[in-house]
Amino acid sequence: MPIFHEAKLIHVHNPRCGGTTINEAILKSLGLPVSTFRPQTVSYHYLYGNHKTSNNFYELDHLCFAWIREAAPQWVLDDYSSFVVVRHPWDRFVSEYTRKASTNCKRFINPLGKSFETYCQNFIQKARKKYSESDPYQFQGISHFNGCHFLPQYLYAGLESSSTATKPIIIDIKEINQTLPPLLGNLSEKIAAELEKPRNSHRQKISEEIKYQIQTVNPDTRKEVENFYQLDYQLLGYKMT
Repeated sequence: MPIFHEAKLIHVHNPRCGGTTINEAILKSLGLPVSTFRPQTVSYHYLYGNHKTSNNFYELDHLCFAWIREAAPQWVLDDYSSFVVVRHPWDRFVSEYTRKASTNCKRFINPLGKSFETYCQNFIQKARKKYSESDPYQFQGISHFNGCHFLPQYLYAGLESSSTATKPIIIDIKEINQTLPPLLGNLSEKIAAELEKPRNSHRQKISEEIKYQIQTVNPDTRKEVENFYQLDYQLLGYKMT
């Protein structure tokens, strides 16, 4: 939940949608010391924070918009603009897998020693058991920290609410370079230059075998994953296979 007070801008950080790159680009545009917060020197979470309660562990960088509205002061919500970046739900799901596979991340589902097909099936089984639309902001019995990367995107965009309150500007990941800079006003040229810089991708780090498994996954398995994210397809305007 980065709030850039200098730019009067709230970034609703939807996981696996280029958010870390965007945060870094905005910080650099504002002249803030991004290098201070490199994961190699200081935990990335030092910048945005985690929060433990007696029964949960929250990753504050990935709060859905409803929770941001609860946490942020009303004067900030009234005076600041907000935005969220979204992408095709299947691409986002695959991006999370490639991140986990390339970094050996075991949060929520351990990808090690599993084919992509098995990984998808594990997700489907866990989602059926642990997720309820009556309480959509987390998987039951799983901390927010462990499950937030798999929450539907429409929650980050605030589209679950019929409230007339201002919601974030929705930006498709393919349109970041064109749509985000104007939100920075007189810093638009600086952030545009930052966004144009080449970035490393987790998909560039995975093996050819994993790439093949993703390309050839059983269509029925993919369909089940997509069914879990059906509201993302409907509300954000994407098409299922």
